[in-house]
Amino acid sequence: MAIYQHKGRKNEWRIQVTAPNDPATGKRRRPSEIFRGSKSEAKKRETKLKSLIDSGRHVDRNATTLSDYAKLWFTEMQGDLAPTTIANYARLLNNHVVPQLGKFQIQQITAANVREFLGSYLARGKKSMAEHLFVFLKLFFKAAFEDDVIRKIPLKGVVHPKAQPDEMRVLSPEEWHRISYILETESSDALAIFTVSVMTGIRRSELAGLQWMDIDFDRATIHVRRSYHVVNGRGLYKAPKTVRSTRAIKLGAETVRVLLRQRETTVRLADLAERPIPISGPVFTPDGVKPYSPDSLTHKWQRIRTIAGLSGVRLQDLRHTNATILLANGTSVGTVGNRLGHASPKTTLDVYWHAVPGEQETAAASLDAILSPRVPDADVRSG
Repeated sequence: MAIYQHKGRKNEWRIQVTAPNDPATGKRRRPSEIFRGSKSEAKKRETKLKSLIDSGRHVDRNATTLSDYAKLWFTEMQGDLAPTTIANYARLLNNHVVPQLGKFQIQQITAANVREFLGSYLARGKKSMAEHLFVFLKLFFKAAFEDDVIRKIPLKGVVHPKAQPDEMRVLSPEEWHRISYILETESSDALAIFTVSVMTGIRRSELAGLQWMDIDFDRATIHVRRSYHVVNGRGLYKAPKTVRSTRAIKLGAETVRVLLRQRETTVRLADLAERPIPISGPVFTPDGVKPYSPDSLTHKWQRIRTIAGLSGVRLQDLRHTNATILLANGTSVGTVGNRLGHASPKTTLDVYWHAVPGEQETAAASLDAILSPRVPDADVRSG
C-alpha cells in the first residue's frame, strides 16, 4: 500500500493498494484512487480500501456502472431482507432502474439524471411508481455511498414525488347486503372469505394465511398469526412484522355461522378425497391443500363486485368499511387500531393502547347487527 501527494496540491493524494491478481487474465492489479483531505484521513481511507479489496467488496469508482454495482449490492443485501422485499427490489431494479440508468457510470450519475428518470414516469401519470422508485433509489445510493462507491448521493434537489392515496370507499349496509346475497348464490367459499374480511378488517394476506388452528369457535375468536404471500411462483407464510400485528379478533354470531359452514364444507370435501384436515390446513383454499394467493382473493372480489354493480369498490375497502362502522358506533380508536393490527399507531391510538374491557365483544356485535345478511327484497334480487 502507498500514499502519494499530488505535486503542488496540498490536500490531494493518490492511494494505491496491491490486490490479488486478476483471475481472468492473471495480471497483477494495483487499484488506486484520488483522495482529497488530510494525510491522516487519507491513511484511514487506505486502510478501508484494503479491507474492501480483501473482502471482495471493492468497486472501482472510475469504471463501475450502476448495473455492475447493482449486481454486487443485490447479492449482498438479500440475507437481511424478507423474500417479499427481495422480490420487490428485484422488480424495481430489473424492470425500471437498470434498463434506464444501468449503463451510466455510477459515480457520474447526477441529480439531473434522476429527475429525468423519475420525470418519465410522472409524464405518463405513473406518480405512484415514481414515488416507489424515489424511495428505492434513496436506499440504493445510500448503500453505494456507504460502500465508498460514490462520493455523494445524487438526490439533492430531487423532489420526492408523492402519489395521492386512493380514495377510500366505504360500503353502505345495503350494498353489503346486495353483495352477500350474490356471494350466497355464487359459493359458500366466497361468502366465507369476504364475510370474514368485512367483519374483521384483516388484510388480504392475513386472510389467505388463516389456518384452522387460528379459529376458536367456542370463544368466537380469530387469531391472526401469519400472512401468506406468493413470491416468484412459490407460496410462503410470513410472521407478522410487529407485536400489534399478532392479535385476537372477536367475531359476531353471523361470522361464526359462516365459518362453521365453511368448516363443514371443508370436512365433506376432505372425506371425499380421503384425506385428513390438519390443524395447519388453510381455511380458504381452492384445492383443499394450499391457500388462495392474495392476488387470487383480489381477482375473486373483482368478479363479485362487477356482478353487484360496484366496480369502484376495492377489496381493501372492506377493511375501511369495518373500521368506519366501528368508529361510527362508538368503538374507541384504540380498539379499532388493535383489531386492524396497525403497525405504527398514531398518537390517538397510543392513548387508547389498551382496549376498553368488553369492547371487542361490543365491536363484533355492532358489525353483526349492521352487516349481517338479510333476505333480499325484490329490488335487490332484480339488481
